[in-house]
Amino acid sequence: MIFRNYRIFIAIFLYLGAALLSTTYAKELYITDDYLQGLDDEISSPEYLDKAKQELKETERSEKSRTVNSAEIEKALISLYNFEDLLRTKYPSNYSVYSKLPTSSRIIIFDKFKTTKRLSDAKRLIIQQYEAQ
Repeated sequence: MIFRNYRIFIAIFLYLGAALLSTTYAKELYITDDYLQGLDDEISSPEYLDKAKQELKETERSEKSRTVNSAEIEKALISLYNFEDLLRTKYPSNYSVYSKLPTSSRIIIFDKFKTTKRLSDAKRLIIQQYEAQ
């Protein structure tokens, strides 16, 4: 009988300890709406769009001098995930603008990229889709 009560006491103690720890750490991880709004405002700023346009011009210049698609472009043509990964890692401003678009627009952009095999066309469409919103 004593052993049984002891097990219940330990279980309650552990449960309360876990609850206390989780609320302590949750305060550190709490993200406010103000923070999220700030991120949204930052991405919506004209600076990202200007940088995206600059990345487009640089891509157009490099595509004019290239005769064969790079391995990165060939990999990006395989899947939407690879395409988004290329944008995220190599062209962060374009990816920031792209990430604000609805899924339907993202699919249209990827299809255009697969058809033309030109990253500059995809970037141009990203900017056009974003400005049309």
